[in-house]
Amino acid sequence: MTKAQCNAIDIRVGHRVRMIRNFRARSVLDAAYNLRISVLEYVELEEGKRRFGATQLMELSALFQVNVAMFFRRPAKIDVGDYQEPNPSAYDWSNDNAARRSPRSDN
Repeated sequence: MTKAQCNAIDIRVGHRVRMIRNFRARSVLDAAYNLRISVLEYVELEEGKRRFGATQLMELSALFQVNVAMFFRRPAKIDVGDYQEPNPSAYDWSNDNAARRSPRSDN
């Protein structure tokens, strides 16, 4: 993906990922290894030159122990500092009733 195809949201998400990675004291090499991509590809993701995929953001949220929504929020001083550990069942979608619900279950 070329830089022209990326937009301000891609850049903001990349910067947020970098901020959280630094706060969690994780290296670029560690993050790239966990995503199974090269360091160069990972750096391009953080710089907003490429887009993170949904799966990549889920994997990073587990690695950094933050909610995926943290990658999209506007920066705040207390954003990461007083974040509580995620609930282990937060990533267990097997009990998700919405997945079993029919589209017309609102009757």
